[in-house]
Amino acid sequence: MRFAIPRSSLPCIDDLAIELDREGQPIAETWRRVGEAAALRGLPRPSYANVRRLVLAERRRRAELSDVLGDVLGDVAAGRAPGFGYTREALHEASSRRPAEPRVSETQGDER
Repeated sequence: MRFAIPRSSLPCIDDLAIELDREGQPIAETWRRVGEAAALRGLPRPSYANVRRLVLAERRRRAELSDVLGDVLGDVAAGRAPGFGYTREALHEASSRRPAEPRVSETQGDER
C-alpha cells in the first residue's frame, strides 16, 4: 500500500488531522479517523508518520495557547491587568503556527 499524498490534498489532510484529534486520544486512533475521512472525500489515506507529525505539532500549538491563556487568567485572578501587547503577540504567534515540518513519503523519499 502506498501512502504518498498529492500536494493538493495536504491542506485537507492537515485540517482533518487537526479536527479529528482529541486530547488524550491515541494518535493511532486519530490516524484511523483521518484515513476514513480522507477516503470518504476521495483522497488517499495518509501514512501514520504524516498524521503523527501533524498531531504532535497541533498538540504543541494547543499547549502554547493554553499556557498564554493561563498566564492571562493568572494576572486577572491576582488583580493585575495582563500586558496587552505581550498577550496579543503571544496569542497571535501560537494560534498562527501550523505544522511546518517536512512531510515524508515512505515510498518516494523527502517531499519538501
